[in-house]
Amino acid sequence: MVQNENQYLFTFSEVGIFDLSLSARLGNCFSEISKEIFVYANSSEIPFINPLVPTILDIQLYPNPSIGIFTLEVDLSFEEDMVIDIFDTQSLLFGRAIFSGAKNYSKDYNLTLPSGVYYAIIQVAGEGRSLTLVIE
Repeated sequence: MVQNENQYLFTFSEVGIFDLSLSARLGNCFSEISKEIFVYANSSEIPFINPLVPTILDIQLYPNPSIGIFTLEVDLSFEEDMVIDIFDTQSLLFGRAIFSGAKNYSKDYNLTLPSGVYYAIIQVAGEGRSLTLVIE
C-alpha cells in the first residue's frame, strides 16, 4: 500500500477476491465502509465486458483551457455507474464525482486550482479514459 495524503494505492500480488475496509473517526463521529475488491489476471477476464462494444461513446470537456470553471459530459452506450476524478500531475486528487443509473452524464465544475495541467479520469466498469485539462 502506498499513501499520498488522503489517497491510497493498493497493489495485489495475486488474483482473487479481497475484503477492504475503511474506518474514519473525528471526535465522536465514526464512519466505516467495506468493499469487495475483485482482482483479475487481465481485463479479458472481467465479466460482462465486450471489448468490441465500448461503454464510453463520447466525452466533451469545455472550455479547455479554463480558469477552473468547466463542464465534462460523458455519453455511454448503456446505463452504467461512472466515476470522474480530477488529479494533478503529482496524482493528488482535487475532485471526485460519482454517478449512477444513466447513459448520459454532465458535470459542471467550479474549482479553485493553481495554474497547470490536470487530468480528468473517467471510469466505468471495465473501461477508463483520461483527458488533459489546462487551468490558466
